[in-house]
Amino acid sequence: MERDDRALDGLLQELARAPEGDDLFVHRVLAKTRRPDSRPALFFVAAAGVLVVLGFLFEPAPSARLGFARQACLIPEAKTMRLIGLDGGRRLVLGEVPMSSQVRVPAGMPIVLQAVGEDGMALWTDREVLRLRPREVRAPSSGPLVTFDRKSARPVDYGRDVKPILDQYCAGCHAEPDLLALAKPFDARHSPLVTETHGTIPATERRRLALWVDLGAARP
Repeated sequence: MERDDRALDGLLQELARAPEGDDLFVHRVLAKTRRPDSRPALFFVAAAGVLVVLGFLFEPAPSARLGFARQACLIPEAKTMRLIGLDGGRRLVLGEVPMSSQVRVPAGMPIVLQAVGEDGMALWTDREVLRLRPREVRAPSSGPLVTFDRKSARPVDYGRDVKPILDQYCAGCHAEPDLLALAKPFDARHSPLVTETHGTIPATERRRLALWVDLGAARP
């Protein structure tokens, strides 16, 4: 208590000598005792938190790189390499790239390679299923880099993409089971369904039919 009384007495003496008057003196004393404004610091902390959350939400999916060389498929007439992604029971076309290219693909996704000729039909389908680890680089190439992801992968569905073609151009003369028996999975160029019948089918729809066969001719 005695120490508090001395502190109060000193404060009153300072107040008596303050040239600016009581109010200004009290304001000056209180200003020295106020805690600094923490709002700017809180703003920067909140902004940093938002950036962390956005970075987590928009972080690109793990990917890997795969390169190609013409001798890889041992088929000199191959013009492009088709990448087929396996998604459960579906086969998805990730895309095609010229030979001697390199691609960035989703890491961990099973992928099958298929060499494609100038006519757009498969020349060779690899029996090995690739599954690359995140940031893995296999057979690096100096060619242009193309990125494929799951969002751009497209399936070829029998009911949606193939059956309407057969119904329009073939069903009048052939039963559906007989037509399907003419498809050789993964080998459209040797499938009578594509090469020997239905001369009136437009080229774009014939290519769609060939792609379905080259992807394995998955049936309902």
